[in-house]
Amino acid sequence: MDRERAEAHLRMLAEDEMRHAALPSRTGIRVSRVAQALTAVGALDDETAKRILDEVDLARALRHPDPVFRRFLATAGTASRLPYRAHRPRAADGRVVPVGQLVPVRAGDVSGEIYLLSYARQVSRGLLTMIARSCGPSEHDPDVVFSFLDFAATDDQGNRYEMGLHGSGVSGPGEWILRLHPDPPPGLRWLDLSTGAGEPATRVDLSGPAHPADATVSTGGPGPGEHLLNSIAMRLLAATAACPRQIPLYLAGLTVGQTVEGLGDIVAALQVCEAVAPSSPVPAQLAALCQQLELSGHGITTPPADRLPEPWQNVIVQFMRGPQAHGPARSAVVAGALPEVEGIGLTVLGLHHTGDLAVVFMHVSGTTGDASFELNTWPVIWIRDSGGWWHATRAGGSADEDREITMDVQVMPPLGRDTDWIEVIASGRSAQAHAILPVRWQASRPAI
Repeated sequence: MDRERAEAHLRMLAEDEMRHAALPSRTGIRVSRVAQALTAVGALDDETAKRILDEVDLARALRHPDPVFRRFLATAGTASRLPYRAHRPRAADGRVVPVGQLVPVRAGDVSGEIYLLSYARQVSRGLLTMIARSCGPSEHDPDVVFSFLDFAATDDQGNRYEMGLHGSGVSGPGEWILRLHPDPPPGLRWLDLSTGAGEPATRVDLSGPAHPADATVSTGGPGPGEHLLNSIAMRLLAATAACPRQIPLYLAGLTVGQTVEGLGDIVAALQVCEAVAPSSPVPAQLAALCQQLELSGHGITTPPADRLPEPWQNVIVQFMRGPQAHGPARSAVVAGALPEVEGIGLTVLGLHHTGDLAVVFMHVSGTTGDASFELNTWPVIWIRDSGGWWHATRAGGSADEDREITMDVQVMPPLGRDTDWIEVIASGRSAQAHAILPVRWQASRPAI
């Protein structure tokens, strides 16, 4: 990559922005968007990008008619517009065990059940992933959710644990990833899980296989520039599958741009600094994707490609077929750890299908912050099912105090209910990890 060209290109955009700084409709977003793209791929350092963005803000402040707004712009700075960066710790080895056990729950006049999907020991913490359903005191109050705060556990070594919420799903109450407190030692053989005062404990076997048998990692990748464009394509596909209509790009959660009109600026900047090679097919593929999704005004000057990559086209075909028949919510045991990709470790913890939404729960280690800051440098996650269909993903998550992240990864379009296995593919800048994981649907209580 050519850093001098990257800086010169951003300055050119900044000068154009400053020429229009007095116009109330111009807010500096164009320069900020390109700056974030260039820093995300490593073509520009944060300090240089911040200095140029500050110059744009100062020019806007000096030329704005409102003196109060001038003072605000001159002092606001640009820190919030640049990606969070910090030292990335090495992802630690972990262990995840499929469970698949139904546990009855009663707390006062509220009763129900939990379906344990997996136990994972990641870094030092212990995580139990479960789906809960409860019944209220009468048939007219079926949506009361009992509290996990009464849960406790004792392990085979006599250690006792309390539970705290470490993550939850997006499709409704009762999708829990609970963390054991204190952190458990490695090698637990079982837990006696207590779900309420006076209720008998249920033994949970943790001696099953810890890793999938079919997991591989390959070196070689598209590089940072193409990876960023692939990330954009993924979010466009996921948003389109979730919202079956023409949509603005910001609904896809794109952190380096807020409108589809900004894509041309991003592509041009990456090409100028050689983060994307002139021979790269990805800009043409991205233009073709926008064309197929009827997203106009993207500004990509490269002519659209004749064909899309197979996963992109496969998702669009499913999107054009329309929504599939819905059924009752179901959960599935699917668990395993992928090999690390560029220091980031992904662990699959379970699957929940509500009928029109499928969510795969994951744990992420080796990151520098929460999910919203790093989606442009994280691996792009694809899922291929046992029927040969590809699925886009959209991840959301939250980090704890140690920057360990639990994610609910929406699978779009949703997986079919006859899926026997899934292949999870995590594609980074320079490596790609695969893991084929069996899917074991809950059979005894399909209403969960």
